[in-house]
Amino acid sequence: MRHIALFGVPRSGTTWLGQLLNAHPAITYCYQPLFSYEFKNYLSPGFSAQEVQNFHHALLQAKSDFVLPENCFEKTTPTALLYKNVRYHNLAKQLLLQSEVKILYISRDPISVLNSWYNAPREFYPEWNIHEEWEYAPAKNGGRPEEFFGFDGWARAELIHRENARLFPERVKIVCYEDLVGATLSQTRAIFEWLGMELDPQVASFIQATGDRQDNSTYSVFKSPSPVTLTAQIQEQIIQRTKQLTYVDYYA
Repeated sequence: MRHIALFGVPRSGTTWLGQLLNAHPAITYCYQPLFSYEFKNYLSPGFSAQEVQNFHHALLQAKSDFVLPENCFEKTTPTALLYKNVRYHNLAKQLLLQSEVKILYISRDPISVLNSWYNAPREFYPEWNIHEEWEYAPAKNGGRPEEFFGFDGWARAELIHRENARLFPERVKIVCYEDLVGATLSQTRAIFEWLGMELDPQVASFIQATGDRQDNSTYSVFKSPSPVTLTAQIQEQIIQRTKQLTYVDYYA
């Protein structure tokens, strides 16, 4: 059984990439288990190899609708377990140290990430001020170490996963959201090859469907990106902050 952890900050394309992979008939997909009531605090900082093994075994027995949302794909006997995380990036290195898990990290332009968050009503509340939230997201993160909203959260997650990719080059893959949008079929095929799996026809059909259909839901995989409504001032601040980071090439 392959174990695959999909990481990405909120609004970076994890839902879409998760469904591209979930479309494979041999993959069992669990949605944000560490954020669920069923598995809350299952893994704490410093967890052991046995605890990771127990976690993966428990995921295969998961029962809640949150962790196992309704699935529209045909499934066969599973050979891979995939679970998505937009939080808990701080646990990624320990996962690599204590198991043979492979990590996919989807990286997206920070302006697009923050703009998508700003335009998601269930994620950015109307009473919040974007000028007070864009950098550190104090209202959303609430001082919780597992939360990575805001520009600072994006920057910290990028540092974590790019450093892990350097330390574990065979087991961490950085996926560029913009590349995935521009060449979905070839990029998805490359991901499956990296996982040691073949691109199933069901995956190819789903890729075709995502290109042909458009929904208005904020959380749909069948939608176009939100128009940029962040002020020019905030966009410029994001660009300048990003240029100071040596480990990413956005706005270099």
